[in-house]
Amino acid sequence: YGYVRRYPSAKEQERKGGNGIYYHNSYWAPPGRSYLFICSIPLAQTKYELEKAYENGIRKLWVMNVGALKPLEQEVEFYLRLAWEIGKEGAQTTDDVDRYLEQWIDRTFSGNHGRETARLLNDFTQIVNVRKIENLEEDVFSLISYGDEWTGRMNALKTLYEKGNAIYDTLPQEEKDAFFQMVLMKIHAAYYTNAMYY
Repeated sequence: YGYVRRYPSAKEQERKGGNGIYYHNSYWAPPGRSYLFICSIPLAQTKYELEKAYENGIRKLWVMNVGALKPLEQEVEFYLRLAWEIGKEGAQTTDDVDRYLEQWIDRTFSGNHGRETARLLNDFTQIVNVRKIENLEEDVFSLISYGDEWTGRMNALKTLYEKGNAIYDTLPQEEKDAFFQMVLMKIHAAYYTNAMYY
């Protein structure tokens, strides 16, 4: 779930071959624990966890499980850039996660939608990381307790859905498929799946 669960002991850090990590942005597990469809791990969490791993001696080999590559291009590129930059002197592109994501979007799509789209994706990961799409059940959130948490969740997802669609509508035709695959599909999947259970 985007957390490093074990660090090498002092003795293990002395290994001649070093230490490595196998990090999941896609995870095949027992029912109710897998997340294969959509990655909802915030890039800031990935950065924090991998920096912690690096500081604890996990430096030799970093492997990332991505499953289907297309919807995870942002996560893969961020992971690779962070792996390349970590421990180096001076300013790095992965220092500011929000800025990195804005620049990635502006580099990939026209229209200068980086800041707004980055905000949508960050909000998306915050909402969906609470309960991954694959792990939803009808009784996970309450319609009457905790301030009607289901309706609050649906309203937040609907806002993302509407803002994402508005950005999509402004893009040139040749960019729409890629924007849908790398940005909007995540939001649509979360919105419709949550609506089904709601």
